[in-house]
Amino acid sequence: MSGESTLREIRLQGLLARLPKPVAEGFTARQREALADIADSLAWRGYPVNVRFHLRLLGRTLFVAATAGAERRGPERVYRERRLHPLATLGNLLFLFVASVAFYGVTGLGVMVLSGIVEF
Repeated sequence: MSGESTLREIRLQGLLARLPKPVAEGFTARQREALADIADSLAWRGYPVNVRFHLRLLGRTLFVAATAGAERRGPERVYRERRLHPLATLGNLLFLFVASVAFYGVTGLGVMVLSGIVEF
């Protein structure tokens, strides 16, 4: 079985698992093929920029992710998600502050080392 057909089967099984068992078992082979086509068309496509990593900090592991690409969601979904996940939160502001301090601290140290103010 090729990788693509395996992925297709995994997507179909994921879709069927969300249905009541009698309904999922009642599909004909042709209907299952049509459902597999639908599952393939709805499959998640990656982003051009997809950075994910873990940080161990103070005994805890933090997960950081940054993605970027063309917007594929409709305006209603963008609005709904913006209401559910606002940008201006205390956690986001603290993260931006700490990231800025770290960035400018490393940049400043680099400038001082390169200019000879600080020597190692």
